[in-house]
Order: sequence, then structure tokens, then C-alpha cells
Amino acid sequence: MSKKQKIGVGIVIVCVFIIFVVIGWLNRTRVDNERNVPKNAVSVQVDTVKEDKIISKIKTKGIVEVREKEALYVNTPSTIKEVLVEVGDSVAKDQPLIVYDRKTMDDLEQQLKQAFIQLEIQELALKNLILPSTDTDIEKARLAVNQSEQGVQDALSNLKQAEMNHNQSQRALEEAKKEYKNNQVLFEQGALSKVEVEQSYEQLQVLEEKLEAAFIQVQGAQRLIENAKQQKKIAEKSLSDLLHKENSPNYQTQVQTQKKQVELQKLQIEHLQTQKEQYVQNTKSPISGTVLKMGAEKGTVVNPGVPIIEIGDLSKIYIKAEINELDSIDIKEGQKVKITNDALEQISYEGVVYKISPIATVKQGSMGVESVVQVEIDLNEVETILKPGYSVEAEIITKHQEKATVIPILALIKDKDGTPIVYVMKEDYSVEKREVKVGTYADLYVEVEGVIPGEKIIINPNTQVKEGGYVKPIEIKQSGDVQ
Repeated sequence: MSKKQKIGVGIVIVCVFIIFVVIGWLNRTRVDNERNVPKNAVSVQVDTVKEDKIISKIKTKGIVEVREKEALYVNTPSTIKEVLVEVGDSVAKDQPLIVYDRKTMDDLEQQLKQAFIQLEIQELALKNLILPSTDTDIEKARLAVNQSEQGVQDALSNLKQAEMNHNQSQRALEEAKKEYKNNQVLFEQGALSKVEVEQSYEQLQVLEEKLEAAFIQVQGAQRLIENAKQQKKIAEKSLSDLLHKENSPNYQTQVQTQKKQVELQKLQIEHLQTQKEQYVQNTKSPISGTVLKMGAEKGTVVNPGVPIIEIGDLSKIYIKAEINELDSIDIKEGQKVKITNDALEQISYEGVVYKISPIATVKQGSMGVESVVQVEIDLNEVETILKPGYSVEAEIITKHQEKATVIPILALIKDKDGTPIVYVMKEDYSVEKREVKVGTYADLYVEVEGVIPGEKIIINPNTQVKEGGYVKPIEIKQSGDVQ
């Protein structure tokens, strides 16, 4: 195609576009003239006030839970001998689930025997403690005091002898030092031989060692005196306690301590007896249902407070959901609920709000910290493909009204003072501002009082729309239930 041909085609296209624009403008002008729309009217979207069914819903997520379930525990530490079921097995009430090793009972019986023996020992010790002092005990204590006094005297004698030996050794050493010095002088003068000098030096070293040994003997004697005095003090204290046994604070403390030991031992026996009475050879199912969890296996030791198995009745499941505090005020027990799940595809279930928690809890959500109220939803169907732990969507119908005056939410605005209003387009295309009372909200519509079905209202009015002004309507068409 040549350049001139391209230019010609372009001119034709532009002319056609202009013709369509002109025709459209002429048609709008004709329609506006037919409607008697004022030329200065503001173009707006309008919709008709309807009397329709309105359904208000609150959507939330929930988890499938089992309403009737039991976690089973042991009362005493036990070793599992055999596990009779697996997760997913159906069980009947009173059916054995786990068998325990007999060794647990044998250990309890052995511990109980030992505890009784220990109790006898503690009671015997208490009995001996509270017996009055005998003449024989007192005589023995006096003898011990006399012996300790004699021990002190002997230790003092030993010290005296050791000091004498030390003094003698010290004097002998001084004499030996003088003799050694004299011998050195004589050796230098040639009066003594070198052998004689060396012999005097060796004698000097022997005396130094003897003096050191004598000093150690003195220190040992001093320690013996301290020990003897300590033994004497202990013996005198023992004699005093025997002579004044009932009035001794130490004795009273010993008696009270021993009584507590007896009490503790009795408590230990009671504990072991309780464990023995509570011991069971096997764990049985308290209900008919299905094994949901298994917390132990063969050969392991299970302890009290730790669940070993969980049984639940899968025919009695419910949905546990959380509702935002703002929505929770509209939730009532008995409200209908529609339950769906991604895995269900086109299948949905019906339920009702069964229970609403009386308190709210604070949790960390995607939008920050929020307060929620826990809600339980019962299923109407007995048999479902839902399983415990499934995540589901729940639509709670908070209001279902067959006849209600409704308008699009975008038509509802607030006046300067916060009063809800709508702008009504009258038959002559003039605008009237009207105060309304707001009722139930649905997804796109809201229930109101103050307008009449069939009236035209302005959608999303801009600042050019004012009471007493004129508008040019652009109607929108929507159908279906208001939800």
C-alpha cells in the first residue's frame, strides 16, 4: 500500500469516528430533551430503592474438632508390654488398649517392703531417743569425762617433755656451732686435720636435724592438747545432756526431727500403697470411638500426667471458630451456618451456632493484636467427609429478612454532622437530601428506613450533587437476592 493510500484510509477512519460521536451526542441530546432534563444537570449514576430479601452473613475460618474425646493417662509409672490398637482403629467401650509389664507392680511391692523396714528403723531411733537416761549411761559419761581430763594431763606432760627435748637440742646445737668454728681456726693453724673438721661439721648437721625433729614434736604435743581439750568438752556436754536430758534444747530438736522423719516415712508408705491400689494391668477405652492419637509404644515407660492415648467419637464433630469482637455482637446461638472446604469442592454442610464463649481472648493476627470470641458450630449432618483437624470456611447467617427496603451501600453517605443520608432524584430530576435510619448490612446492599421502594437514589454522589440541584441519570441494572 502506497503512502497516499495509507493517508486516505486514515482520513476515512477519522471521519467515521467523528460521525459516530456526533450521532451519539445527538441521541443523548434527543433523550435529554424528551426527558426534559435541564441543560446544567450533573451526570450521575442512579439506582432504584428495592423491597427485597436481605441476608447478612459473617464469614470466618474454623477447625473441625471432636466433641466427645478422652485422653487416657496412667496413675503410676508403668512400662508398656503390648499396644493392642493403632491410630484410626475403631474401639468399643471397655475394650483393652494397652497392656503393662508386671514388673511395675513387683517394683512397687519391693519399694513398699523397704519403706516399712525403714519406718521400723526410724520409730526405733525415736523410741531410743525419748527413753530416760540410765545410771549406766551416766556412769559411762562420767568415765568419759575423767578419761578426757586424764588425756589433757597426759598431753600437757608430753608437751613439757617435748619442750625440754627441744631446749636440750637447741643448747647442743649452739655448742656444736662453737666447736665447729674453733676447729676451723685450728685447721687453718695446722693443729687439726681436715677429717676432724669434717666430722665436727657432720655432727653439727645431725644436731640441726635433731632440733627440727624436737620442734615438730612440740607442735604435735600442742595439737594433742587441743584435741584432748575438745574431747573433754564433748564428754562434759554429753554428761550434761544426760543429767538434764528433758531440758536440753538440742535434745528437743533431735526428738522433733526424728518425729518428722517418722511422719515422712509414713507418708511415703501411703503414697506407695495408693500407687499400688491405682495400678492397672491394662488401659481400657472409656467410650466407643476411634483411636485419634497414640503417645507411647511398646517397651517405653509412661508417667502420670502424660497422655498415652486419645479416643474420640467421630460421629460427634463440631467446628471451632473465632469471631472478631466487632462481629461477635451479631452472633446468637441457634443461627444457621454454611460450612465449606476447599477439599469438598461443590459439597457444603449446614450447621448451627451451638455455643458462644462468654469471654474474649487476645491473639496475634495478620493485622496485629486483636480480640476474638470463640464459637462452637454443630453440624446438622451426622455423616460427613470432614475429619478432625480440617480447616473450613463458615458463613454465619446473622439475619434473614424476606422483605426489606434496601439500597446499594455506595448510595449511603454521612452528612457533615455524621447523620446517614441519601440523595433522592425526584421525577423532575431535582435532588432531595434525605436522612435515613440504617439497618442490616449485606455484601453490597444495606437496609434503610426513610425511602420508599421505587424511588431513585444517586450512587456515590460527588461534591457537585446538592439538594435542590438537578441531575442527569445514568441507570445501573442489577438483579438477584440482596446478600
